[in-house]
Amino acid sequence: MNKERYKTRKEIADIFGVGVRTVSYWMQEGCPVFYTGRKLRPGRGCHPLFIVEELEKWLIEQAEEQRGERRRKDRDVMSSFFKKS
Repeated sequence: MNKERYKTRKEIADIFGVGVRTVSYWMQEGCPVFYTGRKLRPGRGCHPLFIVEELEKWLIEQAEEQRGERRRKDRDVMSSFFKKS
Protein backbone atom coordinates (compact mmCIF):
# COMPACT_ATOMS: atom_id res chain seq x y z
CA MET A 1 0.00 0.00 0.00
CA ASN A 2 1.43 3.36 -1.06
CA LYS A 3 0.80 5.33 2.13
CA GLU A 4 1.54 8.68 0.50
CA ARG A 5 -1.38 8.18 -1.87
CA TYR A 6 -3.94 7.86 0.93
CA LYS A 7 -5.05 10.91 2.90
CA THR A 8 -6.82 11.31 6.23
CA ARG A 9 -10.00 13.31 6.73
CA LYS A 10 -7.96 16.25 8.07
CA GLU A 11 -5.54 16.17 5.13
CA ILE A 12 -8.46 16.09 2.68
CA ALA A 13 -10.08 19.03 4.45
CA ASP A 14 -6.83 21.00 4.14
CA ILE A 15 -6.36 20.06 0.46
CA PHE A 16 -9.89 21.11 -0.54
CA GLY A 17 -10.07 24.09 1.83
CA VAL A 18 -13.10 22.83 3.74
CA GLY A 19 -13.78 21.75 7.30
CA VAL A 20 -13.45 18.20 8.59
CA ARG A 21 -17.22 18.17 9.10
CA THR A 22 -17.70 18.82 5.39
CA VAL A 23 -15.56 15.78 4.59
CA SER A 24 -17.72 13.77 7.02
CA TYR A 25 -20.80 15.02 5.15
CA TRP A 26 -19.26 13.91 1.85
CA MET A 27 -18.76 10.47 3.39
CA GLN A 28 -22.46 10.32 4.29
CA GLU A 29 -23.28 11.34 0.72
CA GLY A 30 -21.27 8.41 -0.63
CA CYS A 31 -17.85 9.76 -1.57
CA PRO A 32 -15.14 7.17 -2.28
CA VAL A 33 -13.54 6.17 1.03
CA PHE A 34 -12.14 3.06 2.62
CA TYR A 35 -11.64 2.21 6.25
CA THR A 36 -8.69 0.89 8.21
CA GLY A 37 -8.29 0.20 11.91
CA ARG A 38 -10.12 -2.10 14.30
CA LYS A 39 -13.32 -1.83 12.27
CA LEU A 40 -13.42 -1.79 8.51
CA ARG A 41 -16.69 0.14 8.39
CA PRO A 42 -17.90 3.53 9.66
CA GLY A 43 -17.98 3.98 13.41
CA ARG A 44 -15.66 4.02 16.38
CA GLY A 45 -12.35 2.32 15.83
CA CYS A 46 -12.22 2.94 12.10
CA HIS A 47 -9.94 5.28 10.20
CA PRO A 48 -11.30 6.57 6.89
CA LEU A 49 -8.75 7.16 4.15
CA PHE A 50 -9.19 8.86 0.80
CA ILE A 51 -7.45 9.05 -2.56
CA VAL A 52 -7.43 12.68 -3.70
CA GLU A 53 -7.96 11.92 -7.41
CA GLU A 54 -10.96 9.69 -6.74
CA LEU A 55 -12.54 12.20 -4.38
CA GLU A 56 -11.93 15.03 -6.85
CA LYS A 57 -13.64 13.03 -9.61
CA TRP A 58 -16.60 12.30 -7.30
CA LEU A 59 -16.96 15.98 -6.38
CA ILE A 60 -17.00 16.97 -10.06
CA GLU A 61 -19.67 14.35 -10.76
CA GLN A 62 -21.75 15.65 -7.85
CA ALA A 63 -21.51 19.24 -9.12
CA GLU A 64 -22.53 18.17 -12.64
CA GLU A 65 -25.47 16.23 -11.23
CA GLN A 66 -26.64 19.26 -9.25
CA ARG A 67 -26.36 21.50 -12.33
CA GLY A 68 -28.45 19.03 -14.31
CA GLU A 69 -31.13 18.97 -11.62
CA ARG A 70 -31.24 22.79 -11.54
CA ARG A 71 -31.61 22.93 -15.33
CA ARG A 72 -34.50 20.45 -15.24
CA LYS A 73 -36.24 22.47 -12.53
CA ASP A 74 -35.73 25.69 -14.50
CA ARG A 75 -37.20 24.05 -17.63
CA ASP A 76 -40.18 22.78 -15.65
CA VAL A 77 -40.85 26.22 -14.21
CA MET A 78 -40.52 27.90 -17.60
CA SER A 79 -42.73 25.36 -19.37
CA SER A 80 -45.45 25.71 -16.73
CA PHE A 81 -45.19 29.50 -16.96
CA PHE A 82 -45.64 29.50 -20.74
CA LYS A 83 -48.13 26.66 -20.79
CA LYS A 84 -51.23 27.49 -22.80
CA SER A 85 -54.52 27.32 -20.91
